[in-house]
Amino acid sequence: MKPTDALLSSGCDAPVPRTPRLEDHHEIIITSGTTGEPKGVVWSNGGLLFNALQQVVDYRLGPENSSYAAIDLFYIGGRHDLTWSIFHVGGTVHVKASGGFDAASVLRYVSEKRITHQLWVPAMIYDLLRVPDRDALDFSALHMVMSGGAAVSVGVVQELRLWLPRADFIQVYGLTEGGGSVTCMPAGKVSEKPDSAGRPSVHVTIRIADDEGHELPGGADGEIWVRAPSMTAGYWNDPEFTAQTLAGDWLRTGDIGHLDAEGYLYVTGRKNDMIKSGGMNIFPAEIEDVLRRQPAVADASVIGVPHEKWGEQVCAVVELGAVGTVTEAELIAHCNTHLAGFKKPSMVRFVDALPRTSSGKPQKFVLRERFSNRARVTTS
Repeated sequence: MKPTDALLSSGCDAPVPRTPRLEDHHEIIITSGTTGEPKGVVWSNGGLLFNALQQVVDYRLGPENSSYAAIDLFYIGGRHDLTWSIFHVGGTVHVKASGGFDAASVLRYVSEKRITHQLWVPAMIYDLLRVPDRDALDFSALHMVMSGGAAVSVGVVQELRLWLPRADFIQVYGLTEGGGSVTCMPAGKVSEKPDSAGRPSVHVTIRIADDEGHELPGGADGEIWVRAPSMTAGYWNDPEFTAQTLAGDWLRTGDIGHLDAEGYLYVTGRKNDMIKSGGMNIFPAEIEDVLRRQPAVADASVIGVPHEKWGEQVCAVVELGAVGTVTEAELIAHCNTHLAGFKKPSMVRFVDALPRTSSGKPQKFVLRERFSNRARVTTS
């Protein structure tokens, strides 16, 4: 695919008609591995170009803009979100040296270099908000903070706004297979829809489908399907998984969500992460949000573990912060105050650190392997 094909063959509301082919590949990007072994995702030349131009259009980027790639470049977010797009328009991209993520150092760099656009994934944001002297730094140049990979709670969004009142905080939805971000959030809608991942980006179409692939009405939760010029041509050396994931021109994302009346996307969680307990469908993200509101909790990941009566029960795996402590009973009581009874955890397991991908997302499949056989199975 020539780089211009993605632009010349696109209509106002339609994506590029020809599905990318594996032989068109430009690069292979490895998935983060949240659900199992990482896979090689093939990107075409046209998809690579289109993803950059998408963000230029969505966020009105220009040569005066800058970003700081604080995420490793082998991860889709560090490599493409606000990186290639700002390069495209002649802006400046700063790249962090290799090594771990140090929240205080990142904040000092963004302040000193007068960065205008920044990508911070949720795991980073939780650390950044704990930097004690952050209010002493100057972030007046920062126009926009983008986050993706997982939902950021409304409470955390409000805290970010108080801290960075001049910067628009936007949540986007994207995945390695879709070409980075596939939604955008207009600045004027941020306060109106703080928990939305935005609307489809230019030339992107999103539909919500049931297990048979039938489109669901607005407001109904189902699997998120994406069609975009930047979507993958498939998985490297894995035709079977490619066939499972691609349905013609559509990409089955494996994520669950719904669209509101205005076409804005709300992501509920991963299809494979949904817990089925006593006939009820439980999405971990809502429970994790409540757990993170407890001051002693640094982060939490919720999984389903086997139960002889209910099929599965809710297990919260919690990483405590540096200050304060909390017991299993106190966390369950905390959840009971904010959630329906069937959603609260039946058990809490504490860990020194959650297993994470290179992008900072907890690896739930590792937690399931670790805790499923150690679950406290009851018949109550």
